[in-house]
Amino acid sequence: MKHTIKIRNILIIIFFTFLINNKVFSNTISDFTIGPFGINEKLTKLVKKSEIESASYFPPDQGSNKEMIRYEVKPNLVPKDYDAVMLSYAYKNKDFKILNIEGIIDYTNDFKGCNKKRVEIAREIQGLFENVIKWDGNRKNVNRKIIFYEQSAPHFMYKDSPVDQSIFAFKFREKDLKPLNFITVSCYDWSEKVGYPDEMRITVTSEKYELWLEKINKMQN
Repeated sequence: MKHTIKIRNILIIIFFTFLINNKVFSNTISDFTIGPFGINEKLTKLVKKSEIESASYFPPDQGSNKEMIRYEVKPNLVPKDYDAVMLSYAYKNKDFKILNIEGIIDYTNDFKGCNKKRVEIAREIQGLFENVIKWDGNRKNVNRKIIFYEQSAPHFMYKDSPVDQSIFAFKFREKDLKPLNFITVSCYDWSEKVGYPDEMRITVTSEKYELWLEKINKMQN
């Protein structure tokens, strides 16, 4: 199986184990796209406004907050080797600017395989950017660079609920630990009671969307 990721305007093909074509370096995470979709670009350039509005919804885990809304990409626009792509944009200002992209790959009953591929993909993404450093926890080492680090954490679907999933992720982010654009390559280990298949998510998140996520987390905790 092969997997397609783009640096804007230049196609990079990743076979999960090695990078084909010459490496194209960037210093900006916003250049990273999944198929034709990039953060801070208008979804209406690719999809009719009426179709976006009819297929958008508010995910239940954001509660009553309606600042952001999600659109699930129709199969004909889902890049090859992804099973689904979900995009989020600001609901209130109606500019349809993409603020978050999630490319999803099904790993049902193969969480071990997902984690193995997660490491390989993270290594390839690291090669797409200049001056990437692995963050060692020292805040002095985050200036003017893209940093990456590994994280794992339980995730709660709702406040005071049992753990529904554990997330194992590599995160790439710009410059420092303040809200800024970032990429994650994550494997989700869903609990049996939830009934969702284990999956990989390659996510590109804008600064604006991360600020909103922080707001939601504070409201729920």
